[in-house]
Amino acid sequence: MKFSIVTVSYNSEKYIEETILSVITQRGDFDIEYILVDGKSKDSTCDIIQKYVDKHNKGELDIFCNSLDIKFICEKDDGMYDALSKGLSIVTGDIVAYINSDDFYLPNAFKAIAAEMKKHGEKAQWINAKNTWYNKDGIIENSMLPLVPSRKRILKGIHGTSLPSIQQESTFWTKALQDKMDMKKFAEYKLAGDFFMWHEFAKHANLHICNSNVSGFRHHETNKSHDLSGYMNEFYDIVGGKPRKNIFDLWHIFMYKFYVKYTSDNMIRRHNEYVRIFRHIGCKLSEKLGKKSH
Repeated sequence: MKFSIVTVSYNSEKYIEETILSVITQRGDFDIEYILVDGKSKDSTCDIIQKYVDKHNKGELDIFCNSLDIKFICEKDDGMYDALSKGLSIVTGDIVAYINSDDFYLPNAFKAIAAEMKKHGEKAQWINAKNTWYNKDGIIENSMLPLVPSRKRILKGIHGTSLPSIQQESTFWTKALQDKMDMKKFAEYKLAGDFFMWHEFAKHANLHICNSNVSGFRHHETNKSHDLSGYMNEFYDIVGGKPRKNIFDLWHIFMYKFYVKYTSDNMIRRHNEYVRIFRHIGCKLSEKLGKKSH
């Protein structure tokens, strides 16, 4: 099994070394392909990246997996998702993800994701794990296990508006699923590229929830700030307008707020397991009905 990880950067000297190390020091029975794409940074970001590329080429890096391949692209881009598409377009691994240049993976993250994908197979074409937020000093501010999102609510745009967005740094997917996405269109987005990707994935597969902590989102004053109006314009363009909520959507929103306020991770884990069971029953019923109709 091979992991392909992409990091895009621009003037990211403060945190990128920690990001790089969090990828290349992952331990386990898998291969790692790490692709770094920089937009011609004006600080020391490229020097930091090149240091690890050179060490790797000279065989001076300690490797804790089966093999490690590092690729570095340094050229002007037309925004974050244009840069990201350059990396995602050349991945060769079975499992793909991207990590921002100020976020990081936790030890044994890839091992946890690999085990989850092996265990659940086609039911885990894309995975979101426990979401953990850190401050600029590396102290945990919040950590929460996400509820299993409905494909329909992702496609309608309920997730990302009335329900939480899917955290990118704790999301992994198969290359086979990524190949179904329009990469050229993805590259054109300026703000809502993440949601476009989730929306494309949701057309083909349910999002699987992993109970493990695998990554950290670092909250700090220099996080990429979004033009909210511009983001929502792109978001609504993807879903075809403002989401219309039915009674089931409203109930789900109410239950989410209840869970966040009053429940523990154990209760959320139990809820997610019930959702998986009902999905399985639904699939089996659909198969039986399909056979009877032929």
